[in-house]
This record gives sequence, C-alpha cells and structure tokens, in this order.
Amino acid sequence: MKTEVQVDLVQRVAEHLKNGTTDYAPHSLRVPGAHYIDNDQCAREVEHLFKRQPLLIALTPDLPEAGSYLTHTAYDTHLLLVRDDDLQVRAYINACRHRGVRIAEGRGEARSFSCPFHAWNWGRDGKLISRPNSAGGFDDTGHLCE
Repeated sequence: MKTEVQVDLVQRVAEHLKNGTTDYAPHSLRVPGAHYIDNDQCAREVEHLFKRQPLLIALTPDLPEAGSYLTHTAYDTHLLLVRDDDLQVRAYINACRHRGVRIAEGRGEARSFSCPFHAWNWGRDGKLISRPNSAGGFDDTGHLCE
C-alpha cells in the first residue's frame, strides 16, 4: 500500500474517533436469500472460513494443568486437546491409530489415553506407550496424529 494511502486512512480513522463517526459503504450489500439455505454455498463457506483458518477451541483456563484434556468436534474432525507434562497444549485427532475409535470423551484429567477397543495406550505427548497383544505388529502406528 502506498504511503499516501496509509496516511489518508490513518487521518480518516483519527477523525472518526474524534467525532464518533464512521465511513459508510456507497450502498447496502444484498445477499441472495438462497445463500442461507444452499448446501453448496455452506460447503464453500465451511471450507474457506473454518477448515483453512485456525479455530479458537479452548482458553488457557480450560486446560489449567498437566493432564488436563478436553475433546471437541470441529465439523467432521474429532479433536483431543491435552496439556502435556511440559505444560504445552497439544491437539490430536481423537482417534486410535489402529481402529479409529475415540480415545477420550468430554473433559477431565488423565495420565494417559487408552483405546477402548484393544487398550492401546498413549501418553500426554502423543507417543504410544503400549500395544497389548500386538505381537510386534503395527510398528508404524506410534504417534497420535497432531
């Protein structure tokens, strides 16, 4: 943006702040009513507004200490947010890497997360702790998806 345009914008904002006014568009925006009920329009908006941008899912008090977790579904993706032992917040896909079963529900505190299907167990850092009865199979499925 050119310097003179920036200066003009800052001066206009200062005037508006001083006078309690604002700029108005030359005409009202008219949105076709079909946009509010059109499935294709909704899919485009979800894709552009929600799936390509960071989403605010939790605040610091929602995960106050190591082991605090909460689950959230953002459209078609099930998430697990965890405060790890270093007090960092991590976000994972809330699904077992083996069978896709959700490994946590709601919110609470946990030392680890266990799949209810075969009892695979992950730490707060997303690393696989144990794979009971796997007999060495599935060695490439270690971490939860971050």
